[in-house]
Amino acid sequence: MAASTSPTTGATVADPKVFVDVRGLNSGRLDHVPTDLVERVAPALNAHAQRIAALPAVAAYYAKFGLEAPAPAPCPALTT
Repeated sequence: MAASTSPTTGATVADPKVFVDVRGLNSGRLDHVPTDLVERVAPALNAHAQRIAALPAVAAYYAKFGLEAPAPAPCPALTT
């Protein structure tokens, strides 16, 4: 069975979950988990989270609370 995707963004229901999980791992709030763990081990996950953070619906959600959509650290491997 294929995952259902949004006709406008191409995102699936799993994308916000990955976004939240990556933000949590990068946050520094987890004991003994370095903030650069995702960047070192799975940089594509940071790039994915950046794409989700850039979606208008995600930005609008954070704007409701007077915040900017938090984006993970840039992924040097994908920006060069």
